[in-house]
Amino acid sequence: MKKAQSLVEYALILVLISMIAVSTLHFLGKKMSLKGGDEQTNSYKNIIETMTEYCSQKGLIYNEETSECKKNIFE
Repeated sequence: MKKAQSLVEYALILVLISMIAVSTLHFLGKKMSLKGGDEQTNSYKNIIETMTEYCSQKGLIYNEETSECKKNIFE
């Protein structure tokens, strides 16, 4: 009987630790994904700015849809 009681206690402790671990990972995952999203957005903006500057130095216009430098048709 004592072995069964010990087994149940160990199982309850394991369940409690598992719940804490899952909730911690869930919480940290949300924080990390939000932070990663900001970094990705900033990275994308940096690429667009760099390409726009590069194209303008050559007298061209950067097209985000095609990711190409094109002639300015309005000049």
